[in-house]
Amino acid sequence: MQQGDETAFCELYDLFHRKLYRFCYGFLKDHQHSQEVVQETCLSLWTSYCNPNLRQDTSIESLRFTIAHRNLVDSWRKQIALNKCKEQALYHIPKFENETEAYTISRDFDQIYQNAFAQLTEQQQKVFLLSREEGLSYHEIAERMHISKNTVKYHLTNALSIFRKYLSKYGILSVLFYWIFRFL
Repeated sequence: MQQGDETAFCELYDLFHRKLYRFCYGFLKDHQHSQEVVQETCLSLWTSYCNPNLRQDTSIESLRFTIAHRNLVDSWRKQIALNKCKEQALYHIPKFENETEAYTISRDFDQIYQNAFAQLTEQQQKVFLLSREEGLSYHEIAERMHISKNTVKYHLTNALSIFRKYLSKYGILSVLFYWIFRFL
């Protein structure tokens, strides 16, 4: 592993993914979310062991559950932050008195959303749609598009930044989270 051999990574994943999955699923009770945490854990474990500064006597057994626990906590924090954003967005969305007004405003938001979406590059659009509309993880998007997970993260981060800047011009930044995360 310390030499960066990819076969060693596959063996590491095969060896640990079942136990790590059960560990994560015990906390999350969600298959996809647990799979994502396991993948992040194996990747972190791999990069830790590829580090030449790691002590040779470091136990991979204890390290894997330490990393998994850390990734679980990070995952919970992200979910809490996302839920708070959704609540704030829903709180700021006005209550409409009639369906016609609601339809008109919804259509306007759709148009603004489409205009913001048009500002994205083709790669950003693909990554954004796979993430937000199909609900795919970074890993699944990377596999489908034949790019790295870091590239997926880069495109999605830039896409969200473009949305934020575009929507702030209209004073509807709080609606961003509702509109973008309406499929979750």
